[in-house]
Amino acid sequence: MKSNVAVWFVGGLVCGLGSLLLALAIISGPSQAPASPPPQSIDDTRVGKAVLRFVEELIAEREVGRNDAARAPLKSDLQTVRSQIELYRVQHNDRAPGVDTDGRFPPGLFVSQMTRQTKVNGEVWSGQGRRADYTFGPYLYSMPANPFVKGPAASRVSGGQGPPPGDGSTGWYFNTRTGKFSANDPDNRNM
Repeated sequence: MKSNVAVWFVGGLVCGLGSLLLALAIISGPSQAPASPPPQSIDDTRVGKAVLRFVEELIAEREVGRNDAARAPLKSDLQTVRSQIELYRVQHNDRAPGVDTDGRFPPGLFVSQMTRQTKVNGEVWSGQGRRADYTFGPYLYSMPANPFVKGPAASRVSGGQGPPPGDGSTGWYFNTRTGKFSANDPDNRNM
């Protein structure tokens, strides 16, 4: 996919520069060897600035396209996790994943409950005891990584009763009051 973007970018750049040169040729008139000094021509600095502005706009459009390409998997992951949270709630008597019996959001509980088998009370199978007693889940194969957060934090989930801080300290955020699962990076926390 990256090579396609590069081809489109270069193609657009070539077409755009070609169009700009054609426009300049039309403005300056037919090309003839002047017998006398040429009349006042288009200022080269203005042309240079126009070309520079054109290239800057192409680069900005490319960055928007790159962010949209990164947002597509983010949106898909949000949709998948949100639907699996709803399934978890249905199967666990309307209790949200990641929230303990005291209403707290202990680190790692959300991911454990979503990626391992559980009992109806939310207890996670530890690999010990009868696995047959843990009849629900797993809901996710693994916790997806937020592509806008770097490192191991990209797959971690934090939670609380307010909106996501958007600080990138974790990839995801679960609002325990509203039940909304969100990205936790500054650009996508409101998705």
